[in-house]
Amino acid sequence: HWDTTPANALGRLAMTGFAAQFETAPVNGRTTVVLSNARQVAVWPAPAPIRLPAADALLSLNHAGSGQPWALVSISAAVPATRPAANGLTLRRQVSAIRQSVPGRWSRGDVLAVRITLAARADTAWVALTDPVPAGAIILGGGLGGRSELLAGGGTSAGQPPDWTERRTGHFRAYWQQLGQAPTTVEYRIRLGSAGRFSLPPARAEAMYAPDINALLPGSTLVVAGTK
Repeated sequence: HWDTTPANALGRLAMTGFAAQFETAPVNGRTTVVLSNARQVAVWPAPAPIRLPAADALLSLNHAGSGQPWALVSISAAVPATRPAANGLTLRRQVSAIRQSVPGRWSRGDVLAVRITLAARADTAWVALTDPVPAGAIILGGGLGGRSELLAGGGTSAGQPPDWTERRTGHFRAYWQQLGQAPTTVEYRIRLGSAGRFSLPPARAEAMYAPDINALLPGSTLVVAGTK
């Protein structure tokens, strides 16, 4: 699939013409997939996806039957993100103190501002930004704006404001229906509610219907002291 309806229509026409010329015989039979000691069989005409554990070995695919099936092979692994990634999008994240009881150290009850700048290499549709927050923290500005000076500045943005924002337990999320190339900045504030050492997941932005367009910032560690 592609990222727009016209592209999907044109792609469907092109693939139909390709199939009429090169794939006239229907696919039937069995395709055997072998990787090291793992072996699975796909039965046509409606094979289920095959998942094999990773191995340092040659991948072998053999088809017994009519037609010439195609195989789409992908590899995924859970590895720590240690460097920023910028694939059509770029991210920059800054943290500053709004209220800090002990200068230079975070404590339970402190308020901090998170400022994220997002830029796209080209105009991109339906972009989602997800920024994790520490466990026990409260994202401010979700309904009490105007009642507190701490809440008044939360949720501000510069450039192109997001079309939707979500303040949920565990993360802040913003959506743009159409993101232009000019840098866009969004800021939100959180109040730290729990003491401890928090290892945060990466901050991530991606085009929802074109996930290859994405950006990632490695996760950070936040140490929060208790209050006396």
